[in-house]
Amino acid sequence: MAIPTLTETLDDEFTSTWYQVRAEAIDNILDATPITALLKMKGAFEPQSGGRLIERTIRYGQKTAFAFGQGDVLPVTEEQLETVAFWEWAYLGVPVTRTFVLDQQNAGPDKIKSYLDRRLTAARQAMVTKHETVFMAEVIHASGSKEPLSIFDYIPDNVTTADYMTSGYSYGGITRDNLWWQHADFTAADGRSTGHTNHVGVKAGPAQLTMLKDMTNAYNTCGRQLEYPDMILTTQAAFEIYQEFAVAKEQLVRDETTRLADLGYEVMRFMGKPITWSPSMTPGQMVMLNSNYFDVVYDPAVWFDMTPWESPERQLDRVAYIVSAIQNVGYNPRFNCRIKWASI
Repeated sequence: MAIPTLTETLDDEFTSTWYQVRAEAIDNILDATPITALLKMKGAFEPQSGGRLIERTIRYGQKTAFAFGQGDVLPVTEEQLETVAFWEWAYLGVPVTRTFVLDQQNAGPDKIKSYLDRRLTAARQAMVTKHETVFMAEVIHASGSKEPLSIFDYIPDNVTTADYMTSGYSYGGITRDNLWWQHADFTAADGRSTGHTNHVGVKAGPAQLTMLKDMTNAYNTCGRQLEYPDMILTTQAAFEIYQEFAVAKEQLVRDETTRLADLGYEVMRFMGKPITWSPSMTPGQMVMLNSNYFDVVYDPAVWFDMTPWESPERQLDRVAYIVSAIQNVGYNPRFNCRIKWASI
């Protein structure tokens, strides 16, 4: 077999094999981490075909009723009830590489399938790691960063760094000093409040004794009798403390009926909402997230798709990329919260 024919044959084999397994591979990648599995279970993955920006309408204002008497002039002012938040796309990619030598050595019919599996499996595993890193990154998104936003860009640890809630920081193009653009944050670490009206509560701990009370207060505070968080993510240590509470309280039950449990994750329930743990969660913390206002936006035309194969200049190696257009956007921070304990 001539070299060009061998190269083209393997190009076609790799590409066709990827698209044969692509749907299953996407499921496996998204099910491989607790946060993406939870969001997928909640239906948070939202398609958007193209567009320069991702936009969400934010309803933050409210009408004001008034009292009046005979002869009063009635007001005609119209309050601003909505605004728009917007985010730019981010892009993720992983290379699938081959060398001329390995192509030649694995060209036989008995070896080619194994060769394909090894290369594509390595790429798939890299994507699992990247998605876990992206969703759970604690560092606040820096200007000019190419990384997708994380859930912690949406609900940062603003007790430790209160500056996150000032006009110097923005999210979705809206500055964080707007009270309706902030989340509830609780700490047992330093005993101080952030000074914002909806960051109500300082937890005394220790978590081994007060966890249920702390969680109940946080849950009710950010739910506000309106919209409550519907998924909870924490650390292994905090999850194990919660499990100990569950031994003595029948209402705290193990979740054995959802897809998350079917995937092998340890899942409990709090207020009927799933709670699980992630090894990438910030130590000593817990996040209560309302998935009704958090979307993983992706472009169906650029979603784990493989680019054409190319050779670097003056080399016999071949490379293609599996690429995705994605962004994580949250658009109602006030119905979410974080709990931070001094030690667990």
